[in-house]
Amino acid sequence: MAKPSDRADGIVEKWGKEVAERGFAQVPNYLLLLNQFLDTDSRLSAIEMLILIQLVGNWWRKGKCLFHL
Repeated sequence: MAKPSDRADGIVEKWGKEVAERGFAQVPNYLLLLNQFLDTDSRLSAIEMLILIQLVGNWWRKGKCLFHL
């Protein structure tokens, strides 16, 4: 299993230092895949999924929300 520092190095390698320093959000693949198998009435719409991902992206550190109203 990769150590946290190894994963962080991978982020820098993949996206570059400037992008990596701004943080990143983890969205479980399961959430993205599961949505397509739900019945139509329960499924998140594309807009709802984008809003969810945006919210997750603005809360990438526990207890720290970067989203301000």
